[in-house]
Formats: sequence, structure tokens, C-alpha cells
Amino acid sequence: MKRLLPLLVAMLCMLPAHARERLTEIPTVYIDTEGSAPVTGKSNYVKGTLTVMSADPAECCDALPMGVRGRGNSTWNMPKKPYRVKFDSKVNFLDLPAKAKSWVFLANYADKSLMRNAIAFEISSFVGMEYTPSIRFVDVVLNGEYLGNYMVTDQTEVAKGRVPVESQEVTDTEEPAITGGYLIELDGFADGEPVWFQTPQGIKVTVKYPKDDEINEAQLDYITRYVREFESRLFADNFSDPAAGYRSMADTESLVNWYIACELTANSDSFWSTYMYKKRGDDRLYFGPMWDYDIAFNNDSRIGDATRKLMRDSAHAPLTWIKRLWQDAWFRSAVNARWKELVDSGIEEYLLGKVEDYAALIDASQKLNFKKWDILSRKVYNELVVFPTYREGVDYLKSFISARVAFLTESFAADDPTGWAVDIDTSVQYRLMHSAGSWLSESAATCILSSGEDASTVTFVPSASTPGAYGILLPSGSYMGSDNKWNVIKFDDCSAAHALFSVEPTSDGSYVRLRNHGLNRYLGVDGTEPGGGIYTDKKIDYDRNRWRLREVGPVDRVTDAVTDADVREVRVYGVDGVQARVARSLPVDMSGLAPGVYVVTVTYSDGTVARYKLGR
Repeated sequence: MKRLLPLLVAMLCMLPAHARERLTEIPTVYIDTEGSAPVTGKSNYVKGTLTVMSADPAECCDALPMGVRGRGNSTWNMPKKPYRVKFDSKVNFLDLPAKAKSWVFLANYADKSLMRNAIAFEISSFVGMEYTPSIRFVDVVLNGEYLGNYMVTDQTEVAKGRVPVESQEVTDTEEPAITGGYLIELDGFADGEPVWFQTPQGIKVTVKYPKDDEINEAQLDYITRYVREFESRLFADNFSDPAAGYRSMADTESLVNWYIACELTANSDSFWSTYMYKKRGDDRLYFGPMWDYDIAFNNDSRIGDATRKLMRDSAHAPLTWIKRLWQDAWFRSAVNARWKELVDSGIEEYLLGKVEDYAALIDASQKLNFKKWDILSRKVYNELVVFPTYREGVDYLKSFISARVAFLTESFAADDPTGWAVDIDTSVQYRLMHSAGSWLSESAATCILSSGEDASTVTFVPSASTPGAYGILLPSGSYMGSDNKWNVIKFDDCSAAHALFSVEPTSDGSYVRLRNHGLNRYLGVDGTEPGGGIYTDKKIDYDRNRWRLREVGPVDRVTDAVTDADVREVRVYGVDGVQARVARSLPVDMSGLAPGVYVVTVTYSDGTVARYKLGR
């Protein structure tokens, strides 16, 4: 059989148009252009017909009228060309779900496994993206010449069974019609497209739908303003606020799933090319569909070995949006929580199984393909590693998936604030001691540093909406927070992000940092002496941002004092200085006192006095 393969390939390359047979176990697609005209460009369709030979009668067709042209950017310049086929009428090509005219033939020339795009689409389906492109492997013969193994998939467009948004008419200029649908791409090649715009952060955006020859000025203005408003909220000081920040304009489920897919695939083009869409009457931006993964899964030498690299740091620019998103504690927690669900659901095992399934399915086809294109052990684009055999490339892909899953499990957990090892007991009160030795104390409108005897006791109140976040309740009954600048101010409650803090360990574990969610800045000090002001600082691990939590004790008793028979007197004072109670022993009975903050003095027989602040 090995001796016959070269001859078989040579014969296939010279097949006459009337020879119609299935070459391997997968369907064979015969494309015949009028007069055998070559397909030389990406602009104009060359007319012809298409025939499919398949073991499944539902997939077969005979001489369907169509046009074919080239497609792709860098891939169009490769010897094995990708194509776009457009039928004269809508068809369920290869019995795939969408009934449509346009279909894509991906050549996967630089992907020696031939299946990176297919595995990425399997990830899309597993994580639950609203729309996942179709997957079908075929052998292609163009004008009698065998071209190799191709993957047929959907054209990324707005249509039934494809990107799920409403269609617009060229006459739509008013709400609600003008609010959707839209399909856009954050696109590094946007300036070569007919309809595109740029955001204030320098992100280039191509408008894919409405189509460039149909979109009107009002529609372009609407989607431009919409994307710029999303970006404005993403980079605002209160960007992490669920109501005022970017989340109010994002479908967070698709956002989290999309980002996980970016990292799992290690797609170096994740943020160079990102599809998003907007529905009519829906104020949220949806992320997806996933697209273009031939250089993913550790197949891009320009970024080196990506096994333990995060795409938000190492992928091709622009990284502007994703770096900002990762500053939001909610996003980091949501990603880790979703990732753990996917791992528990068996995503690794599922993908490894799919790799083996596809390898078996296209085994005969890949042999013909690499006889036609003798490139297995030769670098043809930016491959990181090449292998002398197809099987070694498949095993490499599987090894990468397993290593990637392990790395992301470790990395996502490390960045999730809810998993950080700082135990907060919400039933006790704390005093906050700065690393320089002074203490946080409440003043009239804000907080300052004080000596130990004037230190305020605070209680950490868990946020009902933000995992791992707390309101810091001050003795006055107000909550500490930040304004939209640097200043620490007081809030009546802790419902706003600016009144929420996460308690994070310093890198050496000796102190904690208190990160304000509204500004993503850390509680710090102007100076280290009593009387100095307290503010929020953007630096992460910095001497002026380091604090210790000193537990005062349960809110209904004093625990720091020694229970000693030699206690002369215990006095309890209100914060206004009025004596509330006199006792003779410890612990102090606080029952019957109104909720609030009290000062307790314990006088011993030797005259020493211990002073404490506590609340009930």
C-alpha cells in the first residue's frame, strides 16, 4: 500500500471532471469552475459547480451551482489555499445545521495536526458558547486536482443557524430596530476593511454586520458609540461596579467562557481578532463566536512555548481590554469558579477523546494530504515544533492540552481573591495596625493614623454581591470607602463597590493589603506618624500599603484583658464619654446596652489601667 500511495496521489491530481468517487472515509468535495478557470483572488467569485461524494446519502449532492473565491489573510499566501464557496441558493451543505449560501473551506496548512480549529470549536461547544461553528472534514478536488484535507465550517455571518442576532434593513435608523443586531470584530487588520472605526484606547473594530454595502450612517454611528461607551466604562475609576461599570454592558456568561477558551487554546491571536455581537433591545455585548485557531495550542513560535504562559500577558497586541478586565476581582473569581466547573465536568478527558476521534476519522485523508504537501517535518509558517510523523504531532497536541489544563487550574486559583488565605472572622472586631506601628482611627469625615489607645475597632461585613469582598464597619456605624479619586471617605452602607475591600496577603505573607473594589487601589497612608492621612494607592506591594489585623475579640466581651481576681474596677463608657456602667469583674456584661461602640477601662489593684474599644 505504501508503494501505491505516491501513484494514487499523482492520479488524483489529474482526475478528469467526470470522475467522481469518495477518496477516503470522509466525504470528497469536487469543485469544477467554468472552463476550469483558476481561483486566483479573494474578491471575485469564479462560477462553477460542486459535487459531494459521501457514504451518507444525506451529504451527497451533484453539480450544485456555486461560486468560489479565496479567503483569509496570511493563510491566503500559503501554497495550500483556503476558500469560500457561495451556492446560488441556500443549502444544508454536508447536512450541517445552517441552511445558507456561504461556506468556508479551511486549509489548515500551518497546522500539521489538521484539527486545531476543530478542537477549538469543541471547546466552544463544551463551555456553552451560544453559537459554535460547524465541523466537517472533507477531501477537496478542484478542477481535477487533489488539494488535500480541508475542514468545512460556517461563514461567520448573521443568519439563521449562525450568529444569533436580528437582521437589520438598510432603512433602519431609529430605535428599537437600530439597537441590533450587530456583528463586530476587534480586528488587527481592520484598517484594510471597508467599514471600521477605532476606540479612544486604540482598539480597531471592523463592522461585519450590517454588511459593508448595506450599513447606513446611523447604524455605524450607533454601534461606534455603543462600543466606545463600553470601553469608557471598562476604563472608568468605578469600572468594577456591577451597575455603573463595564458589567452593565456585557453578557458576563459569554465573556467568562470566551476568556477561558482564549487561555485554554493558548491562542496567540485571541485579542488581535475577537468577535462580538449585540442583539436588538439588549444592552449587553456578547463575546464570540470563536474563530481561527490554526496557530493556537502551542503552534506559534513568535511567543515561544506557551504551555505556562497566559495569553493576557503574552498574546499579540492589543492586550488593552483583557489586562483591564483582569484587574477586576469579580472577573478573576468568576473565571476561576467557571473553570473549576469545567474541569469537574471532564473538559480535559472530553478534548483528549475528541483528538483521538478526529485522528482516527481523518487518518487516511491526512496520509493523502501529506503526500500532496510534503511538509510534516518542515517549518512552513510559525510552527513552534515540527514532527516527522503525523502521530507525533497528534500526541504533542494531547500532551499540551493536559499540561495546559493543569497550568490554568493552578494559575486561575492563585489569582482568585476568594481563595486567598486570609481568614476573616466576621463575628469579631479587629484593629488595623499599619506596618510602621500606628493604628487606623476614625475622624470626623474620614480615617487617620493614631496611637494605639485611640485605635478604632472595625468589623468586616461580607458583601452579598461580591465574593471575597467586605464592608469595613467603623465605630460610628459608617463604612470606610473611597471616592472616585484617592480619598478615603465614609458610606452609609457597603452596597457600592467603592465601599468594598478585599483582604489580600502580601507576597511574604507577613501583612495584609486592603484593596478597594471601586478603584482597584490599596489602602495606604500619606505618612507613618499618628495624625497622618489615609488614602488609596495603586501600587500593589508597597510599605505604605501594609497592615496587620489585630483581633479585639467577640463583640459582646473583652478578651484581651486578663481575668484576674485583683481587678479593682471596670468602667464602660459610651463614645461620647458618658459612663454607661460600673462593674467589679471580667468579662464585661454588655447586655442591655444599646448597639454601638464603647470604651472599657479595667483598673487593677496596682493602679495599672487597661483601655479597650468594643461594640455590640
